[in-house]
Amino acid sequence: QAPLAFNDGHERVLPEPPTVRRIRTGDAGSETQPPSNEIQALHLPPDFRGTYFLRWNYRVSKLLGIEDGPDEIAAALNAMFQKSGKRFEATNPEPDNAYVEFIGELAGAPQPLITVEVNTFAPGVLTFEMPLDRAQMAAALRAVAEIEVRFEVELEIVDDGEDVADPAVPGRIITLFQQSVKVVREQIWEELALVQNIDWLHPPQPRDYIPFTPDQVIFGQQHYTAVFGDGERRSFSFAHNLGTDNISNITVRANASGGHLRVLGTDYTITLTSANELVLDIVAGKPTPALHALAIVITTAGPRSAFLAHTHPMAQIIGLLDALASVNARLEHIEDILPHVTPGVRTDRSKSTEIPIPDQAEVYPGRFTAAGQVSAEVSKLKPGGLLPAVHDATIANITVPLPDALANAGHVFINRTGADIPIPGGLDRRSSILKPGGFAASDGRVWYRVTRDGATNSFFPTDFERTPMPPLFINEQQFRAGGTFTLEFDLELQLVNATTNAQVLLVIETGTAPSQGTPDPTGTNLENLDWDAAPVLSQRIIVTALKLKHHFGCAFKRSLDGLSMSADRLLYDVWTGGAHAPVSPGFALRARLIQFDTENSVAGAKGLVSYAFSGATASVKNA
Repeated sequence: QAPLAFNDGHERVLPEPPTVRRIRTGDAGSETQPPSNEIQALHLPPDFRGTYFLRWNYRVSKLLGIEDGPDEIAAALNAMFQKSGKRFEATNPEPDNAYVEFIGELAGAPQPLITVEVNTFAPGVLTFEMPLDRAQMAAALRAVAEIEVRFEVELEIVDDGEDVADPAVPGRIITLFQQSVKVVREQIWEELALVQNIDWLHPPQPRDYIPFTPDQVIFGQQHYTAVFGDGERRSFSFAHNLGTDNISNITVRANASGGHLRVLGTDYTITLTSANELVLDIVAGKPTPALHALAIVITTAGPRSAFLAHTHPMAQIIGLLDALASVNARLEHIEDILPHVTPGVRTDRSKSTEIPIPDQAEVYPGRFTAAGQVSAEVSKLKPGGLLPAVHDATIANITVPLPDALANAGHVFINRTGADIPIPGGLDRRSSILKPGGFAASDGRVWYRVTRDGATNSFFPTDFERTPMPPLFINEQQFRAGGTFTLEFDLELQLVNATTNAQVLLVIETGTAPSQGTPDPTGTNLENLDWDAAPVLSQRIIVTALKLKHHFGCAFKRSLDGLSMSADRLLYDVWTGGAHAPVSPGFALRARLIQFDTENSVAGAKGLVSYAFSGATASVKNA
């Protein structure tokens, strides 16, 4: 209540940003002490309102906010790694704190401290101080111990675009609220306390820290950096939080290599709004900054000072770098030859895991089991139609009903209708469905689905693709660091009662089994089997009436540190290296017969295809 107390100024005060502190240092343990995992605590102040990133060991998490709990924080940290597996767990043992434990590959060892980078935050809280130590207040409390007065907050409002500080601009006064408050007279005045005698031979000494020692250096500058510009705004507010009006230097430059400096007063102006904030305005006539086009550096002359221990770089200590390089080389050699294990954890492993793979045989077109060989009964079967590949560079849109097959022999069509189209059967083939975006072709006898070979002009009959070995999935726990996976099998091929020779392509393919991640969060699930475009092994086989047996296989080796994979392929009886390796130790594997084709010189080819997949052996051997 004026004139007892009054204040017509305010400032915006930002809450403290999130911080991380170490709770427990990770330790590998010893013969008498079990290993312990590193634990760090992320503290989110209850009044913080914004978003932030977590940085650890040159990796950065996705954007997090105040609504994210321990599960979301752990998921964001684990997602920083391309390889699957949990490395972080988060709990909430105390309010406003997430305890992050380093597990898995990061267990039992000291770890660098996680850092927090604030991305966005709400404007600071409007704050003002009410001075109660004025003479008018002291006069009102001289005769009584307490008084009751009115506390009132008013706002002056002007039209949009007007300057509230301009006295020529009319404003409207609005009272936000009024409240009666009680002011009590101060009972103890520090000014009247007994002044103690000072022993000037032994002056007072600080009790909270030792200010100077011979090995310390003092410096007193702080700085704040930021990039700005969005192509629209010409006024920018920077909450530098340096806590002082003593700005010693402000540098604005183009945010590019060799960028030019901008001139204060010519290109921009600066207004110091508080000890923690300043406003930069682009001068009229100068261009509006594009997205992140400019960078600003704000430097102050204090008020804080910092003390750092006086240290020497390693390069200044004669011989230290050479000695450390020698030790590092020996450690790298030791790590290369040792198995990748965690100290203090049992490393007992089975010598080898054998995986049974059943035999499989078939005669097609038409679904007949060949029992591993072409019997006399099979040889008496009526031959079906053998479909050729089509090489067509001009792909037309298919129409419904399907056009005449004879008139469109050797041409390829694509389904752009947005609906499924039935493809009639024939030549001992069942009818099928052509999905939107799928391809169909005609050999003059029937329509049939075809599969395109990459970006080539070659299309092969889909109905003649077979998977002798169904998908086999190996996870990273079965296939440990230093382990070896091996697959070998026999494949017997023959044409029966055929009027042509044929081609097939045997491929061994690897893939992964990713989980669907939306809508976040999701539980562990199987989205699909995602097969790699490059096969481990690809071998063209010419099939004739003569029955031939072929021997193929592949082998994968996981490095001792578990971070890389290598692959070999077996073609008949010869192993060769440099094959396409799986992208992770958790992989899927299958063998397929694709790209069936007949001789171009034989029109209306007929016959049966027989294959027998047998003798398959798969094993995982861990070091």
